[in-house]
Amino acid sequence: MSIQVTEPAPKPDFVATVLTVTLVLAVAVYTVTYDHIPAARTPLASLMAAQSLLLAFFAFLTNSRRAIPLMIALLVVLGITAALQWAEIPQDFTPLLRYLTAIAGMFAIHMTRLPNLMRYISYLGMAVIAYAGYVTETGGPFFYAGTVRTWPFWSGLANSSFFIAALLLVIAVNPMKKFFKVLWVGAGLYVLAGYGAVTAILMVAFFFAGWYFLYRQWNRIALFAMGGIAVVGGILFRNANSVAGADIGSLGVGAIGSGRVDSWAGRLVEFVDRDFATQMLGRGPYSDYQVTELWYWAEKNAHSDLVTILMEFGIIGFVAIVGLWISAYRRTSPLGQVALLSIALGAMASNTFIDRPGVAIGWGLVLYACDRHTVRPRPTRRERIKPPRRVKLAPAYAHLEKRLQGVR
Repeated sequence: MSIQVTEPAPKPDFVATVLTVTLVLAVAVYTVTYDHIPAARTPLASLMAAQSLLLAFFAFLTNSRRAIPLMIALLVVLGITAALQWAEIPQDFTPLLRYLTAIAGMFAIHMTRLPNLMRYISYLGMAVIAYAGYVTETGGPFFYAGTVRTWPFWSGLANSSFFIAALLLVIAVNPMKKFFKVLWVGAGLYVLAGYGAVTAILMVAFFFAGWYFLYRQWNRIALFAMGGIAVVGGILFRNANSVAGADIGSLGVGAIGSGRVDSWAGRLVEFVDRDFATQMLGRGPYSDYQVTELWYWAEKNAHSDLVTILMEFGIIGFVAIVGLWISAYRRTSPLGQVALLSIALGAMASNTFIDRPGVAIGWGLVLYACDRHTVRPRPTRRERIKPPRRVKLAPAYAHLEKRLQGVR
């Protein structure tokens, strides 16, 4: 006779819970007051930075094995900036704080022991969708960089990534019935389409396809077919709403994504031409921001977090942050892996998290919710138990078979 002993689930950490809840509240206040109370931006941003970095440090103290890659990434980014400053290359430490906040806010939350907050987080996602809907309905069309957007997605922040995090939360963990969940997601896609946020729409499509593949066992051929249609449709949609003179007909293939391909190619050529030390260490935070012939109205980065990280922190910083991503991917749940891949898609195709601390904290909530998601994926066809086949008896025992059938 064997006795199974189950270990009790670890109790939530009070400090981590307080830091996470206050951090989410700070992000919410920062978002709502961004346009209306500009004087509150700096103190709220400083508060978010302090809370995110404290949460990362606390995660390292209580769960060091899982948090070591996070601390390495933070120290590498900080160390590269300090080394460049020591080498008399002027550095701007304000964006450095934004970068550290984004990295810590995105990865630290799911590394700590928190109570089950998924229901409340999903309701927060609904509130974000409702608020964005209110902004779009009361804002009206506006002119931006040579194009007319149907409505302002998020007036001052102009940030579709923040909204997409809320959509992923509603898809993944909201306890609503299917019909109401579809309504919320449909409303969210309606807002994104009006703003022309193609990268965000592709991220939603990728996450939904991965979620459906896990829990509904969608056919892989259908999955790839729908993914191909979404990518081609997104490119064509962005091309039709691209910056004036930046469409494929004017600039060729390099204009895909409003000039993103040309931007990435130009950055990579510049990187190859650098000396060895600059290739390894980069040139520091915000060094990738520049005014170009295509994006003439403001300083812009490469519109790809991965390219920007490579340009600003070199190969060493790039390896540290990608290593953190891989470590989180290996340790999270299947749904958490889908979420990380969706965020990686946004990081490849746009500036999704590195310079957007509030958005990165939203991604942290997505990773926490997906990592703790307890619904098991549906079994595959091979895993399903098939009914036993009927076994025919030899002729000598046919009378027994008839008697058994009579008993039934």
